[in-house]
Amino acid sequence: MKRKRICAWFITVAMLLTMLPSAFAVSFADTRGHWAKDEINRWSDRGVIQGHDGDFEPNSPITRADMRL
Repeated sequence: MKRKRICAWFITVAMLLTMLPSAFAVSFADTRGHWAKDEINRWSDRGVIQGHDGDFEPNSPITRADMRL
């Protein structure tokens, strides 16, 4: 019985942690109307890319510093 409770608690915590990155989703002001807005937001939500001081600068080249590795 105790194992079931521990397992249920662990699964609940794991599910909550997987939702955590989307809770802190960032929306960049300079991507409004840009053709790649959806992909930029998706990659940002997954933690793959980041912007510069609240902007993404979608028409600028991507550098290694932009990628979160």
